[in-house]
Amino acid sequence: MSLFIYKAIDTNGGVVKGIIDAADLGSFDDIMSASNMYVLSVKEGSGKFVELRKKMSGRSIKSMDMIEFASNVSIMLKAGVPILDTLVNITETTENKYFAERINSVAKRIELGAKFSDSLEFERDVFPDIFMRLVRVGEETGSLSETLESIAEHLQRLSDLAGVIKRSLMYPVFAILATIGALFFWLIFVMPHLMDVFKDFNLKLPLLTRILLAASRFAQHYWYIVIITPIIILIIYLILKRYDSTLYMIDSMKLKLPVFKLILNHKLLALFCEQMRTLIIAGITIDRAFQLIEEDIGNEVFKRALIDIRERVIAGEKIAQSIREHKVFPLQMVRMISVGEESGSLDKQFGLLSEIYLKKLDDISKTLGKIIEPLVIGFVGILFMIMVGGLLLPVFDIVTGIGGM
Repeated sequence: MSLFIYKAIDTNGGVVKGIIDAADLGSFDDIMSASNMYVLSVKEGSGKFVELRKKMSGRSIKSMDMIEFASNVSIMLKAGVPILDTLVNITETTENKYFAERINSVAKRIELGAKFSDSLEFERDVFPDIFMRLVRVGEETGSLSETLESIAEHLQRLSDLAGVIKRSLMYPVFAILATIGALFFWLIFVMPHLMDVFKDFNLKLPLLTRILLAASRFAQHYWYIVIITPIIILIIYLILKRYDSTLYMIDSMKLKLPVFKLILNHKLLALFCEQMRTLIIAGITIDRAFQLIEEDIGNEVFKRALIDIRERVIAGEKIAQSIREHKVFPLQMVRMISVGEESGSLDKQFGLLSEIYLKKLDDISKTLGKIIEPLVIGFVGILFMIMVGGLLLPVFDIVTGIGGM
């Protein structure tokens, strides 16, 4: 059972608020319909715990689900199928049952006379803000099917962007974790047995061997510190991110980290250009487009730059001139945006820029493994030499001692 916080209009025309305990959104809608109440807004719980619970229970919506939804609605509308019939059909064929429930809720509101865009507003925790805004623009301009096609394309690009980033980071993360795992296995399970052999000979162990022995003892007796320390660091990191000053410092450092800065910079540039392209096509004003992107960009350095650019544009400056003042935006972007402003093809220029940075990001993901592989091999080689050196030095002393008898 879930708690649904709602705001609705009752039979007397008054606005009422309340909380209902229901199995799911479908059951909630049935309860409200039986009470002859028109739902204005509804929210299931709140906070990150609810999101975690949804994921653990399978009640989550993947990006591909949303892409297919937008694409299928667009195709059926082009074929002349009414929006209500379209949503009912998609509800019946959607494999994600949780998403199907939410689509069905949208369909029920349309059946009561609400617009598609207004119905989506009740599902804010499912549909992205940009999705709902673009649908509203599509309704107002009479180009809903084309708008949904553009939304599907936009979401697909964002999905491709996320996929490229995952591929970029997969090898480095795996290599580091595997190396750390092998090191701890050696220290905890292999080293102690070898050290027992050396003790039987009553040898004075070399400094390197003593260091390895100390590391082995620490790993055996205080292994929990190794686990707790990253958790504590993560908690401190999350706390610091809640303050604007430290968040800016952290995000600024991210943009300067070797290798990682290449991935993050190109990701943010591709995301900015792709969202600008989509919003301009949808007819959103430039200042409003910047405002929407500020909220979603996910990096305080870029966010502050976008805020300043928006204020300059409102004051009458050209976009290219405003962007030039911020080093996070490359000169290539400034030139192409300038061309777009002069020729009235800003959406095309942002689209080209998005493709350029996405391609660069893809190239980085392909070459990153080649760059990091020798570094990992070198690091593992040094560790191996230290381990072997720490073990061979006592063996050499043993052999020397036996030979001197």
